[in-house]
Amino acid sequence: MKITLHQVKKKGLNKDSLLIFENRIKNIELRKRCEDFKEQIIKYLKFETNKINPGDSLLASSDILESILGKYKMFS
Repeated sequence: MKITLHQVKKKGLNKDSLLIFENRIKNIELRKRCEDFKEQIIKYLKFETNKINPGDSLLASSDILESILGKYKMFS
């Protein structure tokens, strides 16, 4: 969760966001509910980064961060 928050807050979303997230989380063992949440994050990143032109980054709003944090609290 912290990985996603840091990436979105500090670097925004770009074409590399999905790969960065997957590389950082691949060796972390997750419970089933957290694994499901991880898949939701991956789906979100695929959908959103598909809209971004190569070389561009989109800054995320606090609404998105608060939504992610709320879902994290629900699953942890």
